[in-house]
Amino acid sequence: MEQLTPDDRIAAQEKALNAVNCELALLRHHMEAKFASMQASTDAQFAGMRQYIDDGLVKLRLEMQLYTNQAVAAAVAELSAKIDRNGRWTIGLLISILTGLIAMAARGLL
Repeated sequence: MEQLTPDDRIAAQEKALNAVNCELALLRHHMEAKFASMQASTDAQFAGMRQYIDDGLVKLRLEMQLYTNQAVAAAVAELSAKIDRNGRWTIGLLISILTGLIAMAARGLL
């Protein structure tokens, strides 16, 4: 086996170092491309999830408004029914009192 001179060894080491630097540059380029791809994918997924949440909130808001409107309508209907019952009762009482007063007036008690 022949002995390498110090210059040959330095040249071989420089060549090996250049090869490692090239591999590192390729690896760095590959990793940056992967990172950019992952970031774009993550951004797209985040945008999709954000839209899904926004749509859900809008739907929830509409359902709450619908429920509130239905609850208000039910309460108004119940109150209206109570007013009708009280109104009929009041009218019946007034008619009874008026009839009693007319009867008393007819007998001369008034």
